[in-house]
Amino acid sequence: MSRAQSGACLAVLFASLTSASSVHGQDPWSLHASLITEIAPVALNGHIQLEHPIGATRLSDGTIVVGDARRATIAFFDRSGREVQATGRSGGGPGEFRDLWWIGQCSFDTVFAWDRANARITVIGASGRVIREVPPPIPPAQAGRTAFATCSASGHTGVVSLPTTMDPRQPIQRSAAAVTVIDAMGESVQVGDEIASSEFVVRGGGGMPRPLGHVTTIALGTSRVFVGTGDSAAVLSFSLQGGRMGSIRVPRAEKRVVTSEQYERAIDDLLVLAPSQAVEAIRPMLLELPRPQHTPHYNSVHVDPSGVLWVVQTVAAERTRLIGVDSIGSTVGIVLLPESLHVYEIGDDYVLGLRYNSVGEPFIVAYGFRRPVSPSGRPAPEK
Repeated sequence: MSRAQSGACLAVLFASLTSASSVHGQDPWSLHASLITEIAPVALNGHIQLEHPIGATRLSDGTIVVGDARRATIAFFDRSGREVQATGRSGGGPGEFRDLWWIGQCSFDTVFAWDRANARITVIGASGRVIREVPPPIPPAQAGRTAFATCSASGHTGVVSLPTTMDPRQPIQRSAAAVTVIDAMGESVQVGDEIASSEFVVRGGGGMPRPLGHVTTIALGTSRVFVGTGDSAAVLSFSLQGGRMGSIRVPRAEKRVVTSEQYERAIDDLLVLAPSQAVEAIRPMLLELPRPQHTPHYNSVHVDPSGVLWVVQTVAAERTRLIGVDSIGSTVGIVLLPESLHVYEIGDDYVLGLRYNSVGEPFIVAYGFRRPVSPSGRPAPEK
């Protein structure tokens, strides 16, 4: 299927679990979507635009901002996928990056870029100008163990840290993770107790995510923290102060039996950026490990600007599925993408993420869709 066909045939299906007629009294949504932006690794003039993307966000005017670890840049792209501005280069000076690891839009049209090696977060405005540089919101020891990070427009930051101890005799590691939320004033609270970490493989002194393994992620709403591990169809819910508020069950988030073909494709996707000499050693090692019997119920959690909670189901070489639910777990909608996509962000009218083509080249893509506006508002899990 061509890229144009992929954009044109994006299938979006919204359905209610409570009745065939409506959700909260609204008529079912009938939506059509299309590819609105695709950023290729190489521009038409031969300029290299993407090498190792680590994150992306979309600004209010449609500009897409991409953090690229190998280029050591925060690059701005217009709706046509053309790079129009880039901030940064390799180094330790102001506005430079040595180990760009994460980016997020932590306030309106403002990008926060976390550099692990330089131990700082660079704040960048919509014009590409560096506004300030600040230290990460967590202690250095915890920062080095951070496996996942997110932020919200309210100024809160959430991180999931890997366990402090592990059993070197076990090739597949998983124990309790630390989930921390930090407010705009720098005050932090630990969320939950004994939340399972992501699964990862340890061999030869190094580590990597387990192919098709469970991944622990968090999403921040205006008043709630959502933590997902994919162990069940439930998403844990907490207040911003760390208090437990129960869980939300996502009815259609079902696990599936893992096939050998899926596992091998997941390994190939994991190793797409590894040096060829490393691939030759790592791939057989991963194939020797027992593959997961089932996929996780979902792979990540997100909250859109309207407050709808989304879970993402993605398996290599299969179409990614997004499931949106309200505060009681009723399905608001299901979005079926035409390809496998690592989702970075879900907006009110778009999905932004990363995919690789058959030869391992990265593409940043945004799919747009329209949701009808109801006078009564959209159902939100935080109400």
